[in-house]
Amino acid sequence: MTRLASSGQGLSPFALRQLYLACVTSIADYGSPIWWRGQARFKRPLQALQNIGLRKILGVFKTAFIALMEVEAALAPLNI
Repeated sequence: MTRLASSGQGLSPFALRQLYLACVTSIADYGSPIWWRGQARFKRPLQALQNIGLRKILGVFKTAFIALMEVEAALAPLNI
């Protein structure tokens, strides 16, 4: 995603969001209804993955607020 999101001739934020939803979240969330029981230890790596994806989609700094990035990218928070 980093290479595809280059500032010169990269993909649009909409296309990056589609790529993230199709390729990253579908693999990361595979089988989660079966194994997820609300464990915090599984939430941390998934949240870190979503944070990286949000930063790549929107092209923001590392200090940007996560909840605002989720609203701007139209992605549901991880707890949902």
